[in-house]
Parts: sequence; C-alpha cells; structure tokens
Amino acid sequence: MKKLFKRKQPDFPYVEQEAKYHLGDLVRDKITGLEGIIIVTNFYLFNDIAYGIKSRKLNKNKEAVEHTIEECSLELVEEGAVTTDHPIKPFSFNLGDEVKTKIEGVKGVIQCRCNWINGCNNYGIREFGKALEKAENRSFWTEQGNIELVQENKSKMILIDEPKEVKRNAGNYTGGPVESSRCRT
Repeated sequence: MKKLFKRKQPDFPYVEQEAKYHLGDLVRDKITGLEGIIIVTNFYLFNDIAYGIKSRKLNKNKEAVEHTIEECSLELVEEGAVTTDHPIKPFSFNLGDEVKTKIEGVKGVIQCRCNWINGCNNYGIREFGKALEKAENRSFWTEQGNIELVQENKSKMILIDEPKEVKRNAGNYTGGPVESSRCRT
C-alpha cells in the first residue's frame, strides 16, 4: 500500500494527558440528556478523550445501555458516584508505540488506550505490514498483558494510508477534507 505523506503529531506528552472526568463519576450528555456512570476512559492518539458511559436506567429489554461520548459533550452531575476496590493500573505503553501481540504475533501501532473501572487496561492497535494486507479488520483491541514493545514512538510521525478508491458520486461525499471530530471548547 502506497503512503501519501507523513503528518507530524501535535506536541503533547501522552502520559500527562489529563482526563476532565474520572471513572465512577456520574455525568450527563449535554446534547441528549443521557445520564450515566463513567466505566471506561479512552485516550486517543491525537489527544481526543472519550468516555464509556453506562446508563443507570434500563432500556425496554431491561439492559443498561452503554454509550461512548466525547469529553466536550459531557457535564459533571456527581463526582465519585460509584467507587470500586479495583486500583487503576498505570499504562505500560504509550500512544504511537509500535507493539507486537504475544499470542497472535501481530505488529501494529497503539492508537487508543483505555482504563476500565474494573482495573483493566486495553489498547486499540492498528495493524500494518503483511498482516494488514490479509486482515479484514485493520485494527483490534487487546489487553495490556498481551503486548510487548517493539519500538517507542520517538519520531512522533504517523504514516497515513492512501485510500484505495473514492466514489465521488456516492451518497454523502462532499469532495473536501474532513476536519477532526474533536470538539473545540
């Protein structure tokens, strides 16, 4: 696959990326009014932060609904509404690190990392190389214990894949660049 260009990442320290809200906080979505408990905090490669929110109200199937909502769309209702005995583990790897899974042997770059309220750390990894050519899904999630470091992201450069084909007359294609989904406050 041909690479279009290299894009420099914003200069920010990954480890010191601070979340505005914390696991166990009760928050409300400013748009929909959905209230729920934060059960996971997601830190993304380009400094986006989103939260997994579990509603306290059950839906018609008597299930608690989960939603992922960006930080800028939330407001705090009650700090520390739910507590847990599970300690929050520090991350072992940084966003942008090249890693390899111990079980499957797949190499990739960490694009997201998550703290769960139950104490688990998970990583979203984007595959590359020969595995990418054969894979149906280009990214996957795995636990912290299943990955080992191949190379730290010292260069802060990310390769952007060239799209295989763009259908210019299909549905909602605007013909212009897509801006970041990151909310601006």
